[in-house]
Amino acid sequence: MCRIKIESKAVNRSIQIPVLTFFILALLCLAGNAPAQQENNDGYGGITDIFDFPVGARAMALGGAYVSVVDDPYALYWNPAALENVERIGIGIYHTNLPSLTNYDYFSFLYPSLTFGTISAGILRIGTSDIHNVDDIGSITGETNFSKTLFMFGYGFRPRPWFYMGTNFKIERTSLPNYENAGNLTESALGADLGILIKPSSQSGFFHGFAIGMNIQNFLQRSQRAFTVQDKTPRNYLFGLSKTFGNDLGNNHFLFAYQMDINQENETVPNYYHFGFEYDFKKTLFLRTGYDYRGEQGDGDNGKMTYGMGVGMFGVQLDYSYWTPRYDALSGSHRISLVYNIGKTRKERMDQLQAAELERINEQVRQQQLYERRETIIKGQEQAQLFYDNGDYPRAYTAINRVLALDETGRDTEFTKARSLLNDINTAIEKQREAELDKKISRTQEEAELKRKEQLIREHYDKAMAYFETEDYTDAMRECDQALQIDPNSALILDLRKTVDEDLRKKISTLVIRARSLETSGRQYESIQLYNQARQLAKGNEQFQGMISGQLNKLERNLNRDETIRSAVIYENDQNWAKAAELYKEALKFDPKNESLQQKYNDMFARANATSGMLTGKAKELYSLGYKAFNNGDYDEALRYYEQARELQPLNKTLLRAIDVAKERKQARQSAGSGK
Repeated sequence: MCRIKIESKAVNRSIQIPVLTFFILALLCLAGNAPAQQENNDGYGGITDIFDFPVGARAMALGGAYVSVVDDPYALYWNPAALENVERIGIGIYHTNLPSLTNYDYFSFLYPSLTFGTISAGILRIGTSDIHNVDDIGSITGETNFSKTLFMFGYGFRPRPWFYMGTNFKIERTSLPNYENAGNLTESALGADLGILIKPSSQSGFFHGFAIGMNIQNFLQRSQRAFTVQDKTPRNYLFGLSKTFGNDLGNNHFLFAYQMDINQENETVPNYYHFGFEYDFKKTLFLRTGYDYRGEQGDGDNGKMTYGMGVGMFGVQLDYSYWTPRYDALSGSHRISLVYNIGKTRKERMDQLQAAELERINEQVRQQQLYERRETIIKGQEQAQLFYDNGDYPRAYTAINRVLALDETGRDTEFTKARSLLNDINTAIEKQREAELDKKISRTQEEAELKRKEQLIREHYDKAMAYFETEDYTDAMRECDQALQIDPNSALILDLRKTVDEDLRKKISTLVIRARSLETSGRQYESIQLYNQARQLAKGNEQFQGMISGQLNKLERNLNRDETIRSAVIYENDQNWAKAAELYKEALKFDPKNESLQQKYNDMFARANATSGMLTGKAKELYSLGYKAFNNGDYDEALRYYEQARELQPLNKTLLRAIDVAKERKQARQSAGSGK
C-alpha cells in the first residue's frame, strides 16, 4: 500500500489535503472522459485532455473565445490555421501556477515566411516536482515527480486570400510514478490538431473585420498509458466567430468574439460557450472582458466573468487577466503572458524584397542597354565598313541598320558617317542587281521575261533582306529558296542564301556557347532557355538538333540530381536520417561514381538504422581511447579512434553521437580561434 505526500523542499512545508492530492493526480493522468477530470478544470472547456487548460492572458480575458481571434504566437495552441494570420516573427511566453505547487508553462516561436506559409514550434508543460512517496507509517520511501510535456510543431498556409488552413503536430512526453518499481514511468504519444480560418476579403459592409475559426483539437488522437490504463485523448471541436468594428486608420477598435467547444465525449462532457469583448486604443492599450459558460444543468454557478487588459509598444505585447474559479477548491489567480514581435511585418519584408529586386533588375537593364549601345555604335560601323569593303553588301546593310536603329531622331550627328555608309551600300546593291540584269537581257522578248523574273526575284530578295535584318533566318531562307526556283543561278540570291545560312549557323553556335557558359556557371535554367532557342532555329538540321537535344537531356538529369540532393540535405538537417538516406540513394542513380554521395548515403543509412546496442571487443577499446582523448581536448585524436570503432560497429548510436559531439567541439574551437 502506498500513498503520496506532496512536499516542497524550497519552503519545507507539506500539503496533505486529499482534495488537492486528487486534483494533481487527475490533472497529470490521461483519464479520457472520467468524471474526476471533468470536476477539476480551469473553467475553459471539459478537461478530457490535460492540455485543455488554455494559454495566454489575452485569450483568458476574452473568456476563452479565441479560436477566430488569435493573431499572435499563441495560434500554435488555439488554431494552427491562424499562424498565417501573424505578420511578424514572434515569441510567446506564458506561465501560471496551479494548486499544489504545479506549474503550467508555454513557449512558442513563430516565423511567417514570404512564400511557403508560416511555421511555428513550441513547448507546453505541466508538472509537479519534489514529491515524496510516504508509506503507511509516515516514512519517506522515495522521491518522485509528475510531468507532461507537449512538443508542438505547427504549419499554416493560405490557399486562398480569404481561406487559411493549418495543422499542429504534437509529441507528448509523460513522466508518472511507477508504483511497482522505483522511479518513474515514461510514455510518449503522437497527435495532431487541424484548423481552418475564414476571413472574407470584403473591405466594406458587414463582412469587413469578420472571421470564422475552427480547430479540431486531437484530430489525430494521442494514445498513452495512465498508470495501468491505456487511454486515448478524445477530440475537442472549437468553433468561433468574431467581428471587429472600426476603421483601418490606426484609431480605436472594438472586438466581439464568440466560441463554442464540443467534446467527442459529449454525453459526459458539457458543451462550453465563450463570449469576449475587447476595446483597443490605437493598438497600444487594450481593455477586455468575457464570459465563460458551461452548458449543463446542476448545482453551482455554470458561468463566470473574466477580465483583463494589455499594453503593446515597441513590438512587445504584455497581457494580463484575472481568473475567478468555478469551484471552492481552487483560488483565483492573476495570469500574465508576453508576446515579442521581431522585425518588420510580412508585407514590409515583401515590399523591401520586391523593391530591391526591381532596382537590381532595372540597374541590370540600364547597364546592359548602355553596353549594347556602345558595342553597336563602335563595332557596328567598323563591321559594316569591313563587309562593304569585301563586297558583302547584305551583311553590311544589316550591320549599319543596327547602328542606325539607335538614332531615335534621325538627325544625330554621331550617326552621320553611318547614314553615308548606308547610302553607299544601297547604291552598291542596286548596281550589283543592275549588272546582273544587264548580263541576262538580250532581246526584247527575253528582256520582258527576264524583267518579270527579276521583279519577282527582287521582291523575294527584299523580303529576305527584311527577314534577315530582323534575324528571322527561317523566313529569309524561304524567300531565297522561292527566288532560286525562278532563277537557280542568281548570284545575288545565292550570295544572300549563303550569308543567311552562315549567320544562322553562327547564331545557333553562339546560343550553344552561351548556354554552355551558363551551364558551367550553374545557371541551368537560363541555359535551358538558350538551348531551346537554338533548337528552334536548328529545325531541319539533324546534326545541330541531335547535339542540342543531348545537352538538354544531360541538363535535365543534372537538375533532377541536384534537386534530389537539396531535398536530402533538408531532411539531413531535420535529422530525418531514413528519408535523407533514401534521397541520397536516389541521387546516386544519376551519378553512381560520386564518392561523396556514396559516403553521404552510407552515413545517413547508418544513422537511420543505428541501435543502442552495447559496444564490444575492439570497438569498446577504441571508444574508450577516443573518450579519453576527447576529455583531454584532443578532438582530432578522439575522432580518429571513434571512426575506427565505427568501422567495427557502424550502426551503434553511441559511436555516432560521440562523433557528432567531437566534430561540434572541434568546429567551436576553430571558430573561436578565428575570431568568429
